[in-house]
Amino acid sequence: MEAAKKFKNLSYDDKVFYGITVSSVVLWVFVIAVMSVLAIVAVYVSELNVKELFSFINFNNFFSSLNAVSKLNPYNTQGYNASLPPLAYIILYPFALIAGSSVPAGMTNTLRGIVSLCLFYVITLPVLCYLIFNLLKGKPKNKKFIFLIFSLISFPVLFLLLSPDFLIIALIFLLFFINFYKSENKTLKELSLVGLSLAAVTNIYPIFFIIILIREKRFFDCLKVLLYSLILFFLPFLIFEGRLSNFNSFINQAVNFASHTSSNSYDVSIYNSIKMIFGFFGIDNYQLCKNISLIISLSIAALSIISTFFLSKYWKVLLSLALICITIPTVSFAFSLVFLIPSIAYFFIEEKSKLDIIFAVLFLILFSALGFYMFINSFIIVIIQLALILSTIGAVILFIKKKLEKKIGETVEKTTE
Repeated sequence: MEAAKKFKNLSYDDKVFYGITVSSVVLWVFVIAVMSVLAIVAVYVSELNVKELFSFINFNNFFSSLNAVSKLNPYNTQGYNASLPPLAYIILYPFALIAGSSVPAGMTNTLRGIVSLCLFYVITLPVLCYLIFNLLKGKPKNKKFIFLIFSLISFPVLFLLLSPDFLIIALIFLLFFINFYKSENKTLKELSLVGLSLAAVTNIYPIFFIIILIREKRFFDCLKVLLYSLILFFLPFLIFEGRLSNFNSFINQAVNFASHTSSNSYDVSIYNSIKMIFGFFGIDNYQLCKNISLIISLSIAALSIISTFFLSKYWKVLLSLALICITIPTVSFAFSLVFLIPSIAYFFIEEKSKLDIIFAVLFLILFSALGFYMFINSFIIVIIQLALILSTIGAVILFIKKKLEKKIGETVEKTTE
């Protein structure tokens, strides 16, 4: 009763903050309780398979990358699709040396492989925690800590940590940029530009966040980001066997990866949404599905980019840019939802309207334990993106209407005179 009274006396913004974060924890407690019961039943009833309950835990992708880079020849490693830019493999190289050369699937059974994986977490997690904690600028430490917990136990972050992917490094670079690109410290401010460049050359899609600088008319900084990105992208090729000739291999293997398709809750691409719609109506036409999803993806991306220049709230700008990074790739596994973390942070910081509760509920679905079991994640992403575009169109129409009314009013005044 006491807690209910305190919650009732909170401001609307605080109610949204505590409502979303606490609900996320409650959902996790419920899901863990259910999974525990199922796991116990699986031990005594052979019909259930414990491994299927935890199928999302997979370290093979991480160890496959280590195995490929261990000989400094990832783009010509048989049986491995090297879709990461060269700098990503260079960052992974020290971990590959620690893990040693072995069959990727077998690395989890070796001491060196386990040490390499643990070291990866020990280095990345504290930095990630600091940058997420620092996102809620101007808020009390207790709120920052709650948001940190909310983020760490979120579906995309847990999925990223339990199926390690290099995206965690790209996320760290991106968060560093968002944290410090407005810093009064000139060194940090400059390093933030390098951070955005590093995020772009290790994951490509974060380059869209350069629009933040364009919005603020920091054109010289934009040029520096592009210059840093070009240098940091091409220079690392010289370290690998084959040097710059690996560029063609990278492009071919990246395209090959993009041609991979799936239709499950762990793929949040627009292609996945279209494929599920086709499946519902019994349509089995891969090429048609691919063409339609490509047209929709490019159209929505173009409209989202335009929207960023009309959206007044900063959290919506960050959200629009994040959604571009999530929906443009043909294959976008659910851990790419981590790009939403900055926008959710500023959603909690900035003042909200009553209608924003819709976004809050959608964020809760995507970031809570529900994310692991929702087959409509890709649809939710598209809905949010379309909602932003429609709100932008509405804002533009209202702006034009006010301008016309003002002009008509001025004309009438002149005529009267």
